[in-house]
Amino acid sequence: MIVIHVLTLAQELGVHRNTIRNWVKTGRISAKPGPGKGLQFTRDDFARLCREFHLAPELLKPMARNREEVDIPALATPAASLSSGPGQRRLKEGAMKTFFNLIQEVQNPGLCHHCGGCVTFCTAINYGALETGEDGKPRYKDIEKCIECGLCYSICPEISELDEETKRQVAWSAPMGRILGTTVSRAMDPEVRLRATDGGVVTGLLLHLFDLGRIDGAVVTRQVGPFQRQPWLATKREEILEAAGFHFDTSHGPSLFSEAYSTFSPSIVELEDVARQRLNRVAFVGTPCQINSLRRMEALGIVPSGTIKFHLGLFCTGNFHFGPEQRLKLEQIGSFQWDQVRKVNVKEDLLIHLNDGQVRHIPLDRLNFMKRYACHYCDDYAAEFADLSFGGIGAPEGWTMVIMRSPLGRAIMADANGVDLEAFNYRDNPRLAAQALEKVLEWSNKKKHRAREKHRELEISVQVKG
Repeated sequence: MIVIHVLTLAQELGVHRNTIRNWVKTGRISAKPGPGKGLQFTRDDFARLCREFHLAPELLKPMARNREEVDIPALATPAASLSSGPGQRRLKEGAMKTFFNLIQEVQNPGLCHHCGGCVTFCTAINYGALETGEDGKPRYKDIEKCIECGLCYSICPEISELDEETKRQVAWSAPMGRILGTTVSRAMDPEVRLRATDGGVVTGLLLHLFDLGRIDGAVVTRQVGPFQRQPWLATKREEILEAAGFHFDTSHGPSLFSEAYSTFSPSIVELEDVARQRLNRVAFVGTPCQINSLRRMEALGIVPSGTIKFHLGLFCTGNFHFGPEQRLKLEQIGSFQWDQVRKVNVKEDLLIHLNDGQVRHIPLDRLNFMKRYACHYCDDYAAEFADLSFGGIGAPEGWTMVIMRSPLGRAIMADANGVDLEAFNYRDNPRLAAQALEKVLEWSNKKKHRAREKHRELEISVQVKG
């Protein structure tokens, strides 16, 4: 008999040790519990293990306690199927990867966007093996509840295995996703515009859909403090209205909130409430990475993604931390004090709106010191997988640039136009929509280029360390 330690085998295969134990329980690996924390293999079972997972027996020989029984020539595995380094042996094509692999491949290099897709799916549909930590990163809550389904791995925006299916699903095309039309619009309701960051189109559209009974609710974010937004499932008209805009609110003292403020809100975690309340028609407003994760769920037919009827994506240069050090540095760069600030917005620059009407413009390339690390590796600026994409870039003050990406998105914009939304009067500038689209494409290309550069740097860094 050949005995190999569970942890050693797990490291060699690049999976968690509980995955090995589950594979033994389900019969995928033929072995019996051995002494200590080892697994006991017959010679034939050991040979089968090496063949199935493309492992070289000579690499496992030092791990086996009964080394004399490992007949290396008889168990030879093609060297071409191997990659170098412990824990990096290639799994047989189709072998399931799990959250443990997400930690290794996404979290450890700093690529996790905190979109919440993996935690949401596991909590809403499976047994709650995952949770969101205080730092915003997903983590194991109870590893014993993990059923090793591998879906958390597949729906991660940083994992490429569903890229082609996701692109086909939304008819994606280069260079910036499918585009059926563009418009520059704003909400007709003055109250919505007063609350809005730009033209209030997202809020106006949500209210339009809600008033017509086309949605039961919307996953949005609401302001809960200075630079602090919270995901929220709005199921009432006033709740949708309350979520409008992103304002610097001085009515709440910093003592109520974490010192590490952020412009990002993990809205996708609210899908747990969608599943619990059994809502059937929901609109989702989120960042490009969140929309991407939802579309991957949709490609796999995972509930509750089927209840999301409208995907509304926001232009995104990245998300920013507004901790004490970052706020102090921004004051110095922009020559202002935070008690003078009324509203913060991101367009071509970071716009600091002051109470006296002045606006401080801070170039975005001066904000790298406060941008979330993973955002440097994201290449989607214009929410390319959404039904509709929104942002203030390229539009006049008080207006919103809208990209219609799906027939559904185009239809709801047409339905709301003249009722809850109004289009810009193009007689004042006939080329405004085209100019705005050119500006969005420019920023999209910038983000894609920077993401490619950062990924190349990361690959070189990994190779050097290896």
